[in-house]
Amino acid sequence: MEKDLQVGQQALVMVVGAVTQGDLDRVLEVKAVDRKAPVSRGELMAYTDIAITAPNSAEEGEPVSVSAQVTNITASDLLFGVKIYAVEDIYAVPEPHEIIGTFEEVIENGITKTYSASFTMPAWNTTVLVMVHRFVVHWDYDNRASKVVSLKTKALPAVLGIGALAALGFGALAILGIALVAQRK
Repeated sequence: MEKDLQVGQQALVMVVGAVTQGDLDRVLEVKAVDRKAPVSRGELMAYTDIAITAPNSAEEGEPVSVSAQVTNITASDLLFGVKIYAVEDIYAVPEPHEIIGTFEEVIENGITKTYSASFTMPAWNTTVLVMVHRFVVHWDYDNRASKVVSLKTKALPAVLGIGALAALGFGALAILGIALVAQRK
């Protein structure tokens, strides 16, 4: 029976069977709860909600603490694997050295668990990436979330004002000019 779920409707649909060889023994579950848009047949939804707590910015070399709140939004107690990464490029596949926390735990239905990790701020913007996998029959990707921690540049010391910087600039140009004149002779 094909029927779209409308806003506000709730449903749990489980399909077991082989449509093609690649789908053999695959279990698909769909849960729609107070969606803003209708959910069509076959759309998969995550079993978790993720919220990340991290600072908006940090200076190079500063320790950065992050936490991920993972909520099981299903009606079942399930085993989840949570990995927290600190990555430079959000579009690249995270590398093993970018993992800052790995956790595996059964999360009861409706319960939120908090996982914490930290990293030292590098000389570039860093994205905190949280990836969640679930174990039902086998490990399967569930959900992800990310938050950017921007590099905060250090301010110049107050002793060096604009006038001092301009004098340094003119001094460097004068030295360069003298060197060029000396080179021509």
